[in-house]
Amino acid sequence: MRSQQLALPMGDEPEARPILYLACPLTAVDPATRKLVDSWCTHICNTVTETAAESGDPWEIGVHAPWLWSNPARGDGREPDAIYTLNSHKVRESAGVIVLSLAGGSTGIGQELAWAVALRLPVLYLHPHDEPASRQVLGTPGDLEVVAFEDAADLVDAVRRFLRSRRSVIEDRARRALGESVKFAALRVTLAEEWDRRGNFERSRVQAEARIHQARIAELLEDDNSLGMASLSELAALAGALSASLASLGHPDTPPELGDREREALVQACDEYDWSGSKALDLERSAQLEVARGGTRRLTLQSPEDWIRFDRRRHERA
Repeated sequence: MRSQQLALPMGDEPEARPILYLACPLTAVDPATRKLVDSWCTHICNTVTETAAESGDPWEIGVHAPWLWSNPARGDGREPDAIYTLNSHKVRESAGVIVLSLAGGSTGIGQELAWAVALRLPVLYLHPHDEPASRQVLGTPGDLEVVAFEDAADLVDAVRRFLRSRRSVIEDRARRALGESVKFAALRVTLAEEWDRRGNFERSRVQAEARIHQARIAELLEDDNSLGMASLSELAALAGALSASLASLGHPDTPPELGDREREALVQACDEYDWSGSKALDLERSAQLEVARGGTRRLTLQSPEDWIRFDRRRHERA
């Protein structure tokens, strides 16, 4: 039986800084093109970290590159379903996506681009100047910047401009993702409860009626954030087959109010550390979202010290 609560223990996230996902062709790449991919991906990764570190207001950001972590040419032998799970999870955890397209790109890149657009992430799409970008990509409605490059210098300039122009959106991703997961929580729990009370025969009927693979159903029911990449058609089909309602998706519950002791402790922390009113409101909203997620909270937020630790962990996650 899966947990019906939204477990996100404060401070336990695997990655505190925002992450960019770097997509590029990997499987059907000839040796000459592979050398270019290696060189350009290295330039992109270095540029991301250097641009953030050398900013007038330095910040931290990382890059997840399948080119480095799950490249079949580098000996990665994971099965296809494991690669799908890894990459889809990483895109969901990312704050933005950089696509390096060569020789028309790949079907894998196209899927990652679609995931990113569905999550409303900022996307930088890079292609060689002598390889025109797909008109369909160019016409995609979303936060999508398409740049043609001629050499490594062009590549570096494009990445720097993208980071500088999208910094606020990238840094705000963790906060927005938390809010979105709370909105999807009630729907996921409702669907999971309906699925869990059905036997194997009934589950087979649900799969057939909704036309959704069992592995995909499991993915949707295990992770609040996976619902963000699902189409409304997919959710409606699954809910219909389970005789469940999508009402909780359109009208999420209002986050619970904090108690008197928690509010008093927040006021004391504001007085002691001279926090502004806007920061106090932001902290209160973040705490409400944390409470709404359920599960076991490690901070009761009933002392100024708890609020100090909560504020610190909030910044570490962001």
